[in-house]
Amino acid sequence: MLTLVCVVVGEGRPFSVKIEADEIVDDLKKKIKEKNMYQFPAKELELYHTLKGYTEVDEDVLRELKQQGSNDLTVKYVNDIAWMNPMKLLERYLDANPPVEEQIHVLVVIPREIPPTGKRSIEELGEILDERLNKFFKDRDEKRSVYSLSDMNSEKKRRILQKMGLDVNVLELEEPCNTSIPGYPWIVEFPENQEVQRVQYMAYLEAHLMTQLNANKVVFSLLDIANDKTVLDTVDPRLPFRLNGTADVLLVKSKGKNLTTIAGLCIVIELKKKVEKN
Repeated sequence: MLTLVCVVVGEGRPFSVKIEADEIVDDLKKKIKEKNMYQFPAKELELYHTLKGYTEVDEDVLRELKQQGSNDLTVKYVNDIAWMNPMKLLERYLDANPPVEEQIHVLVVIPREIPPTGKRSIEELGEILDERLNKFFKDRDEKRSVYSLSDMNSEKKRRILQKMGLDVNVLELEEPCNTSIPGYPWIVEFPENQEVQRVQYMAYLEAHLMTQLNANKVVFSLLDIANDKTVLDTVDPRLPFRLNGTADVLLVKSKGKNLTTIAGLCIVIELKKKVEKN
């Protein structure tokens, strides 16, 4: 059984690995990966047998090996034939230069895109962890703190209005008895928000609603928002959550529609497809 002293370039901290001489270099890679608990495949490691001057484990060498820039360091401490082929037996490299006490036997180079597991890597891992935790909690809070208006019961709506200091004024109007306006003929094979369907029901509303509202003067306009799922989303500092609402058509004052979608909003219309067979 051999005890090999290894140092990861960029860390400079020696560690030992016990292995049989008749095992191959790839087995040594696996033991190094396991020892350091690396999260990448062992095959990504590059191993070099330190031949030049039988590199000793002293403070100057370790200080140098702790620096970044693995290419320069491996050239300094090893020669061209020191790269250890993963498929070759360890004894091929150790027979001519058997391990000596208090010397570095193997230099380990980890993939460039993966930082060494020294202080810097711990800080980077901490930053990554903080970032992921913040995203997790943000996503969780957003999912928990969104309420849909259509799902609220009357008590929840009352409490929201009370919290925001709002009053609801219900207008009681006499609905004219006019049977001359036909119902909208839904296209059965299309869903409510399908483009052809939308074009037709917007034309229907223009013909039968807007001609009445704008009989004397163009005051109102219709906006098709069937595919805009966020137009009614509301964030108010007085509430500990966001409000979510959907609709199909908005009735707005014509002068305000070019400012924002909500400017001059008068009526929110949600259409429900209902097809009755004769």
